Amino acid sequence: MKNLKTLSTYASEFITRTLVNIERGVRHTDRIHGPSGIGKTAIIKQIVERLTEITGNEWGFATINVANHGAWDLIGVPNIVEGKTTFAAPEFLPDLSKPGTPAFGIFFVDEIDKAEGDMVNAMMPLINEGKLGSYTIPEGWLIIGAGNRLADSAGSRVVPNVANARRAIDVGIYACPDELVEYAAKSDWHPMVSAFLKFQPQLVHEFPNGIESKKAKTITGFACPATWEITSDFLHYDFKPEVLQGYLADGVLSEGVAIQFCNFLKVVNQIPNFGSIFRGERPEVAANKPDIKWALISNLAYKVSANLHFSDTQTLDDAWSNAVSYCHEVLGPEFGATFVRLATAKNPELMETAVYRDYKDNNQDLFLTNR
Repeated sequence: MKNLKTLSTYASEFITRTLVNIERGVRHTDRIHGPSGIGKTAIIKQIVERLTEITGNEWGFATINVANHGAWDLIGVPNIVEGKTTFAAPEFLPDLSKPGTPAFGIFFVDEIDKAEGDMVNAMMPLINEGKLGSYTIPEGWLIIGAGNRLADSAGSRVVPNVANARRAIDVGIYACPDELVEYAAKSDWHPMVSAFLKFQPQLVHEFPNGIESKKAKTITGFACPATWEITSDFLHYDFKPEVLQGYLADGVLSEGVAIQFCNFLKVVNQIPNFGSIFRGERPEVAANKPDIKWALISNLAYKVSANLHFSDTQTLDDAWSNAVSYCHEVLGPEFGATFVRLATAKNPELMETAVYRDYKDNNQDLFLTNR
């Protein structure tokens, strides 16, 4: 696929299409394709949450992982009722007769590329019409399928199938460094992960460019959004660098990326004191140390959003104002705008402050280009 979309772009456009389709009374099925570990399931759950907010109706989420099921799991067990064969719909399918099932929702068919034989045939009417035997998906529910690419060596068994291809809208997606950094800030990831990815954005997903498909079959870990989240968890264990690097190299990020990341962590000892910056002091950072600057703004954003490192007499507004002016004037406008973006992503209430409004009004060009 050539016309790839970021996760955020896909989510925004899917919501726009869905709202129009609801008004028109039509329904389409999407089939998204992207490299392993990109966060396909997470983005679908975010779409469900966003549709709940926008429409004012509760949206549900149900899923099946095709790799773990056979055709009969999907179609259901046959029963004889009044001399006729019927099929008992499986429990994971949305059913409005069950208490608590919302009238609207998304049924997510994951690992769709791993379907074989009868499972491919069973999915065709589900993907195209929302039907399985006597079962019909509720009118307010949408279907999204997801799978890996053949090039990913992730077990995909996809072969060209004209009958299957026409039954869904295929969309290619990829991991965007800026989007992942903002997601990390909102999701309370360790700030050093965001700092590193701002410094080395090409490593947000190592697989597409850094690993040959043949080699992929022999490794146990590689850098991708899913493993960066695991890395964030490991940082909370306070392991010594050599211990941390061992875990990340063998089973999480791969050796090359783990070495780069652990070397990056060593700059923490060179980061100026956060409290002094919040108090209005302006420690210098060498212009040739962008790694330290990225680490500094990521940690500042985390701490100002969590009201950390403030004195008893200092207000959030004072600390926020001092941090914004320091990042913009001492570290540079690009770092200032990125700091503001990270801090407000984690704590949207900061966007209600006069500090934020004034800064954005005075630096509109940075907010348009710093994405």
